[in-house]
Amino acid sequence: MRYPNVVPNGGFEAHAGGRPTGWELRVDSQDFLLVGKLSTEARSGRYSFCVEMGLGRRGTELRSAPFDLKPDAAYEASAWLRMDSRFPKDTIRLQVRADTHSEFFDLSVGRDWTRASVLFRTGPGTRSARLRFDQLGGLAERLYIDDVEVREVEAEDDRPPIQKTDLSDFRFPSERPRLEHTAEDIEEIRRSMRGHEVRAHPWVEGADPWLEKPLHFFEDGYDFEKWWTIGRHCPADASLLEPVVHPDGATELKCPACSRIYE
Repeated sequence: MRYPNVVPNGGFEAHAGGRPTGWELRVDSQDFLLVGKLSTEARSGRYSFCVEMGLGRRGTELRSAPFDLKPDAAYEASAWLRMDSRFPKDTIRLQVRADTHSEFFDLSVGRDWTRASVLFRTGPGTRSARLRFDQLGGLAERLYIDDVEVREVEAEDDRPPIQKTDLSDFRFPSERPRLEHTAEDIEEIRRSMRGHEVRAHPWVEGADPWLEKPLHFFEDGYDFEKWWTIGRHCPADASLLEPVVHPDGATELKCPACSRIYE
């Protein structure tokens, strides 16, 4: 049996004044470049929700309207996600904020539409919840969200509920050690390490020749507009330097615009 989706306007099709009905975007004060809006780059239907130039801050969040849930029931929350980015993958966070408790989940985002889903279970007193998406756009230039759903599932398909634990009367058993290593273990470790010289380690010896190599320094003086990307951009024309690896393993940086070489 397929249960109905309880998230209001999960496909962002209903809207008023350019904003999706039932959804609220709260923007952190330091996320001053972020823009959230409806987009025609939809997974289905006419619209998705797009977040542009986000910094991935936790104070910025996209919230759904509250919806009803059954107590002590299993649910699946899902959303279709996509991003425009120079990076292949990013992560956003989904919070299921119920009236009795909250659960947090990390959702992966790629360059193609992908359905991300999580399972959760309500408590005995749960009656309603809302969804919150945050950490939006840390690596994405544009993040798209569409077809958000929360559907009830059969309980046996869900992970077991997390039971509340009372530790007020907890005591460590007196007959069991609390340390991973006993005093005898630690003494044996110390004996086995005696006489070892850390400078004889292969990675230390391998680094010694590099201490002899001369360092390359750019011309004297400092100008913020010109040198703020020092080491990554060409000092002559500010082009992004490209790595060059020679057959003998030597490496250099080359400017694609003026062909200058930096060691």
